[in-house]
Amino acid sequence: MKRFFLIMFSALIFGQTVQSQSNFKFSGITYFDYFYNIGRNQGKISEKDQQGFQFRRVFFTADFDISSKLAARFRLESDGASFTNNSKFAPYLKEAYVQYKLNSASFFAGLLTTPPIEIEEKYWGYRSVEKIQADLRGVVSTRDMGIAVRGSFDDKQSSNYWLMFGNNSSHGPELNKYKRIYAQFNQQLYDNFVTAIDLSFANNSNDKNILLGKLGLYYQQKASFSVGASLLYQSWQKVLAGDKNLNSIGISTFGNVNINDELAALLRVDYWDPNSNSQSKNDSEFSVIAGIDYKLEPNFSIIPNVSFNIYELSGVDPDITGKVTFYWKF
Repeated sequence: MKRFFLIMFSALIFGQTVQSQSNFKFSGITYFDYFYNIGRNQGKISEKDQQGFQFRRVFFTADFDISSKLAARFRLESDGASFTNNSKFAPYLKEAYVQYKLNSASFFAGLLTTPPIEIEEKYWGYRSVEKIQADLRGVVSTRDMGIAVRGSFDDKQSSNYWLMFGNNSSHGPELNKYKRIYAQFNQQLYDNFVTAIDLSFANNSNDKNILLGKLGLYYQQKASFSVGASLLYQSWQKVLAGDKNLNSIGISTFGNVNINDELAALLRVDYWDPNSNSQSKNDSEFSVIAGIDYKLEPNFSIIPNVSFNIYELSGVDPDITGKVTFYWKF
């Protein structure tokens, strides 16, 4: 941990030295909560009435413009799930890649963001409160190690593509021969209206492959409001009895609105069915997230929020958690 802070301090000093040359940027993001579990079903590890403070995310990022065509990023993260053997926060490598810029596309190599995450997170706007559903339900990792190309089909950059070939091992090392292919195509239909289609295929042993499709529709009026909806479908082949497929469906709708310069409101409603087979009953979940964003400074917010996760299965209590989220960046 001491080494981590030494690295960050050294990077900060170095960044202040070279930032005037406009080829280096050092930045950070923090999500810090006070949480209280108002309600909890008995199957959850965290109990009802459990409460306390937590860091859900701490980012330190160094972005380098090495030349007019070459750029690089190095990002470390520590969160509430990453600890050392003595229960202290442990940093890990979140992103590390090089980007080479071509005329209408860019090539990336390293530990990268995966295509299904970025656009929806942008329009949802409150990753500080909760992950988007594809991330929250573990449908796809937010990062993978591999290569990617991103570009546009037209000069206006209204029709775009994003192709990636990765390990399918998230932040960890590769441990097998199986890989994942990602593809995204997004179209800006109007100035503020975007649609995105994501497809991915991951091969596994014994033909237990994973197919993922995701469709998103997003609209934003800058400094006013943002709304969106996404539908995802995942098929995990031959993992159930009799070599049947496990098919999952998720729907997410959300919106946020700026009431004034210092106040905003957010609302999200999710539906999740982990097994859409007609013989699988009472296993779906319905979630609601609501909050108020007090923007004390452009880079500092206090966000009281509450989340409800309601189970279709009769007799199972809902999960209800209230949080006060402190979000800041630099």
